[in-house]
Amino acid sequence: MRKLLFVLGCLITLQVKAQIASSPTELTVGTDGYSNYRTIQEAVNAVRDLSQKQVIIHIKKGIYHEKLVIPSWKTHISLIGDDAANTIITNNDYSGKAYPGGKDAFGKDKFSTYTSYTVFVQGNDFVAKNLTIENTAGRVGQAVALHVEGDRCVIRYCRLLGNQDTL
Repeated sequence: MRKLLFVLGCLITLQVKAQIASSPTELTVGTDGYSNYRTIQEAVNAVRDLSQKQVIIHIKKGIYHEKLVIPSWKTHISLIGDDAANTIITNNDYSGKAYPGGKDAFGKDKFSTYTSYTVFVQGNDFVAKNLTIENTAGRVGQAVALHVEGDRCVIRYCRLLGNQDTL
């Protein structure tokens, strides 16, 4: 009986500890080796799904070559750069560009306007501040920098650069 009570006591203690654990509300991205993450996508992926608290992802100065996706279940995310001139998220896809590896998940072999984005935000309550989001494809047609589908999106002190259909 004592063994059973001891085991039950241990299980209850483990369950309580698991519930007490909290998710971080601030993460840092940088290429300096002293940050939590090296890519912005890794930091976004680490945010708790359907978060009810705003999570700040501080992005250190640098150029981040990423095709960033913030899916609908990643809510309350703030991307905060050091400054818009030196914190840059960049990519170069455009409508009509051949899809690398043959075809995308929908069987398309070329990017469309809707898939040419550098940053794609589906999650609600998104904030971007002190960043440059750019699509450097040039004068080749639609080259979206920022594609937003989520509700309550705030863009402050940011530069959005693209050729056509930038936002």
